[in-house]
Amino acid sequence: MYRPLYELSNEYRALINEVVDTETGEIKGSELDFGALVALRDDIENKVKNIGIYYKNEESEADKIKAEIDRLTKRMRHHKAEAERSKNYLMTYAFGVDVDTPKVKVKFNKGRESVNIIDEKAIPDKFIKVTYTPNKTEICKLLKQGEKVAGCELVRKPTVSIK
Repeated sequence: MYRPLYELSNEYRALINEVVDTETGEIKGSELDFGALVALRDDIENKVKNIGIYYKNEESEADKIKAEIDRLTKRMRHHKAEAERSKNYLMTYAFGVDVDTPKVKVKFNKGRESVNIIDEKAIPDKFIKVTYTPNKTEICKLLKQGEKVAGCELVRKPTVSIK
């Protein structure tokens, strides 16, 4: 019978409270209760093992997909660069020669206006965007040394390692 891990875990905790005295650590239940506790622990370990294997398989599949995406991205960039070179070649050597056939239509136009920055330092401040981001590395160092940083706290997030 399939039982999810959270059910097994809850049952295990409840059984521990019945079988083991939480203050003294002594076993207060019968051997039958202790046997059930061991069997339940084995079920949990088996479930954890299976979830770990599933995790590794999913990670492996994700890695394969990423490798394929990287390979296809490289191919895409190559073809985009080739297309751009072809377009630049036309702009350089055939500007103004429009072509309209069933397979391709090439039309040259004057384009739209855009700003070309010559010297960033000479631009007035009202046209400059400034962004501020907290330096988490420095904040973490200070918090670890016991100093207070307004608006910040040091937290520890539990992790699991599956290999």
